[in-house]
Amino acid sequence: MKKATPWILLLVIVGGVAAWYFSIQEPPQTHPSVVALPPEVKAVPEPKAVYPVEQIEPVEEPVVEPLPPFEDSDSAMIEALAELVGPEFLDRHFVLQQIISRIVATIDSLDSRQVAPLVMPLQAVPGKFMVAGGETLNIHPENDLRYAPYVRISAAVETQRLVDLYVRYYPLFQEAYESLGHGDVYFNDRLVEVIDHLMATPEVMGDPVLVKPEAVYLFADEDLENLSAGQKLLIRIGSANAAVIKRKLQEIRDAITRQAL
Repeated sequence: MKKATPWILLLVIVGGVAAWYFSIQEPPQTHPSVVALPPEVKAVPEPKAVYPVEQIEPVEEPVVEPLPPFEDSDSAMIEALAELVGPEFLDRHFVLQQIISRIVATIDSLDSRQVAPLVMPLQAVPGKFMVAGGETLNIHPENDLRYAPYVRISAAVETQRLVDLYVRYYPLFQEAYESLGHGDVYFNDRLVEVIDHLMATPEVMGDPVLVKPEAVYLFADEDLENLSAGQKLLIRIGSANAAVIKRKLQEIRDAITRQAL
């Protein structure tokens, strides 16, 4: 087992904000309840204002800044992510180039057998993968601690702030997804598909047995070893961490299905 990238945080950042919809409705020009007044009916005079008009402060509409071009979006995403996870965590654990492209490519590959290291937007988890045992090898119980900071951050991120972020930058996520050759398929649909796949990760009873035929550790159980990269990492981080992440993923999915049309 190679050092893992905590892609789970990516799902929380992107998936928790994956509630968007497109709704365009033209106002009706006519309606049965709209009838012309008879000529003899005089128009009702407008009521006099209680306060002089000049004393009423006009309501200013918030100014929405245009999105940056896709190729120049790193600075904006760095600022937005720093507000979500903190600048120190961001500087220490993120790859701060081509952020949106890396996030999209990583999520798109989580249900495959392997995630290409070159597309990962997060640095590898510090420390070595820890095993325990003699003739029979298992994942060391303390290995779970390597993932604890990422799990805490993932659980603490506020979903509503994520929703606001994703709605704001969704066109750029969609552009990155289309650049992978997916045409006009919605990235949001793909995100829901990946979340469902991760939620279907099987529960492992006891400590899974490991083998090391070459340079990396593998699951001795072929059914486990044949799981996707995302599902195997959910097993690798330990049942307690996985339970926290699955609860967050369920919260994310609920927000998507509740708001998307």
